Parts: sequence; C-alpha cells; structure tokens
Amino acid sequence: ARLGADEFVVAIHGSFDDDEMLEIAETIIEIVRHPIAYSGQNLQVGASIGISYLSTENATSIGEQINASDIALNEAKRDCGNSAVIFRPKMRDDIVANIEHAKDIQRGLNAKEFLPFFQP
Repeated sequence: ARLGADEFVVAIHGSFDDDEMLEIAETIIEIVRHPIAYSGQNLQVGASIGISYLSTENATSIGEQINASDIALNEAKRDCGNSAVIFRPKMRDDIVANIEHAKDIQRGLNAKEFLPFFQP
C-alpha cells in the first residue's frame, strides 16, 4: 500500500526472526538502489526501511503497527539511510520522553523560569 509520495507498506505473511527480516529488507534495499537508465542518465535512489511485527501475541491495530514501522523508519533514516531498523518499544518511549521534556521546557519558558544569558 502506498502511504505517501515515497512511503510504502510491504506486508509479509509468515513467521520470521529478526535476522530473516533484516535479510529481506536488505534485499529490497539492494533492488531499489539498482541504477535506472533514464534519458541517457543513470538514476539511483536509496531506501530506508522500518520494520514492525504484527502477531496474535501483540495484536494491535494496523494504524499502531504503521506508526511503529514509521518510528523505526525514522531511526533508519537517521542512521544515514539505505538501512533497515526493527522497531523496539524503547524507541516509542524515547519519543514520549522527548515530548515530555519539550513540554517541560515550554512550561518553564511560559512561567519565565529561564534566564537567558548571551555571550558576545
């Protein structure tokens, strides 16, 4: 399914461990990276992949799974792209913690709890 201008969902049915999923993802990345001849030029693009698992043990909505994959995708992009990352719950926990820190800073700014100093 196409999610955006350059984002797609690939659903794979079966039982795979992390190594197998990463191998599948690396195969997809290599296929996407293969140069394409167009108007006398060789075009090459990259791919980053976020992986999340859906199983009966952790049954969640498809939307939550896509969100988890998107979090892992952002980690893959942050790691210079052309890589695959498997979602781990700590990734979401880190995002929530960062949001809480940002809220605390905004609250402090609104309450004038910060005193800025400027160094020339």
